[in-house]
Amino acid sequence: MATSSPLNPSVKSLNFDNQQTLKIKPITTTLREKYFKALPKWIVDFESLKANRHDLRQAFDYQGWLSYFEMLNGPTYTNLVKDLWVRVEVFNKYEVDKEFQLKQSVSEEKKGMTRHELGLKEFIKTRIRSVVQGIDVRITQFDITKLIKCKNRGVCESRTTKKSGYTDSLNMLS
Repeated sequence: MATSSPLNPSVKSLNFDNQQTLKIKPITTTLREKYFKALPKWIVDFESLKANRHDLRQAFDYQGWLSYFEMLNGPTYTNLVKDLWVRVEVFNKYEVDKEFQLKQSVSEEKKGMTRHELGLKEFIKTRIRSVVQGIDVRITQFDITKLIKCKNRGVCESRTTKKSGYTDSLNMLS
C-alpha cells in the first residue's frame, strides 16, 4: 500500500499494511525535545546572498543542489523533526559489529548464533535509525540523494587548501 508523496513522486510513503507493531524508543541524545529548536523559517535566499557579495547559486546549481533548497521552502513538521532527531542513532559497520557482539555476549548459547538468529538485520550500508511516533525510520545516503534529487556520488573534502571562486564566500558563512 505504498503510495507516492505529493511533494516528490519518486519518494514512497509509509506502508501501513506490514503488520509491524509500533515501537517505543528511548531518547538517545542529551538534548531534550523542549530545548531542541527547529528553524523552519530559515530559508536560503540566494538573491540576498548575491546582494551581499556572496553569489553562491551557481556553485550549488553545478552540484545539483538547487532542488534541495527549493524543498526547504516547503512545509516543515517541527514535532516530527524533533521526535526523529532526539532518538536517532547512526548505524555504521562499527556500530553494527558492536551490537552483534553485545547480543552474543548475553549468554553462552548465543555465542555461535548468526545476526539473523539473534533477530538482527543484516548490515548493508550505513543508516540513520530512529523511531517517529512509534514507526521505525531508516535513512540511507541513497534515500537522501533521491529525496533531494542529487547524484549519489562525490568527493568529501574538509580543510582543503584548494581554492575556488566560492571558497571565501563559503568560509565567511560558516
